[in-house]
Amino acid sequence: MDSECFVLELVPLEADNAFSRLKVWVDKSVFLPRQIEYYDETGQLQRVLSTYNLSARAGRWQAERMVMEDLVRGTKTILQIKEVRLDEGLDASLFTTRSLERVYN
Repeated sequence: MDSECFVLELVPLEADNAFSRLKVWVDKSVFLPRQIEYYDETGQLQRVLSTYNLSARAGRWQAERMVMEDLVRGTKTILQIKEVRLDEGLDASLFTTRSLERVYN
């Protein structure tokens, strides 16, 4: 990482979680995660998410490229943002619990 970061260690309050802790590097200048490490219950590093090409659009920072590496399976998933549209005028009622439950159940 080429930027100065805060380093956070996050531990879930409840034991029933996929990961026992996360270690997160947050870019101090834009407050976005640059890297997240995911650890299992034995303390072994399982996955690493890295973010690249941070850019600001309409005053909002985002990563244009994200890479998730599964160290157990030896696989990698890459998410590349090609286009972003902001402030599309979506009605806030689309995001109520009731609306989302209806759409996704």
